[in-house]
Amino acid sequence: MRMKRAICLILSIMMVLSVFAGCQAEPSVSTDPPESSAPVQTQYPTMPETPAETTEEITSPQTSATVLSAEKDAELRADLQARIDEILNTETEIIHSDTYIPGETYTGTAYYVSNDGDDSNDGLTPETAWRTLTKVMELNGYFGERETMFQPGDAVFFRR
Repeated sequence: MRMKRAICLILSIMMVLSVFAGCQAEPSVSTDPPESSAPVQTQYPTMPETPAETTEEITSPQTSATVLSAEKDAELRADLQARIDEILNTETEIIHSDTYIPGETYTGTAYYVSNDGDDSNDGLTPETAWRTLTKVMELNGYFGERETMFQPGDAVFFRR
């Protein structure tokens, strides 16, 4: 019984305090024009008028990023579009077979994923299969940690 009273008291106090938590005086806003005609300084950096010729590394306590030059960005976008067009214009053949033959049913390297696998394996045989798709995504550059490992024609097989 004492415990119930204590809990009710604490909850009541919290409710009363939460009602008054948003009660503050309105901030005063001046409608008078500024006394100085000096330009106002913003707190955020602005983009340079011309893009940098090379890439630069930007780091801060909150973020880390690589900024590409306009030329490098355009080059990467052109390569990406060329690869997309190549994939979309390639004839697709659906293979219904239990046997996959290198050079016929796929032209690149075979990689394997299995629930019995281990992500520290190389993934090149059913016996040394990877365990998770996270490993596949990591090696494909999905997390930005490395260049793409997979090449056109490679195959990833999953054990059922």
